[in-house]
Amino acid sequence: MKRLDMDDFNARLTAWDRQQPDGRAGMGGYETYDAISNVPWQSRERVPTAYEHALAGALERAYIDGAKDLDGLAERLNAMNVLRNDGQTWTAGSLAAELEALGR
Repeated sequence: MKRLDMDDFNARLTAWDRQQPDGRAGMGGYETYDAISNVPWQSRERVPTAYEHALAGALERAYIDGAKDLDGLAERLNAMNVLRNDGQTWTAGSLAAELEALGR
């Protein structure tokens, strides 16, 4: 089993620094807020798979193309030939289940 390294998750995460308490309000923070960028995936447990990247991109394209609900998303994914991880086509139910599982 590959040992996970912090670079696998977020190479730009600020290195840990032992903080000293500061009695002034707002001055004891862990980051200098004007010098950091918010990376939404910095707390993920693993690197996303190629399948997950492809699905995310296809969902974004489906929304851009006007899909507004699970039925529309599933229809658009199928039209783009973006199949489920098991090679099957999407239904609203299978897409809902997959999004719930990936969102955990």
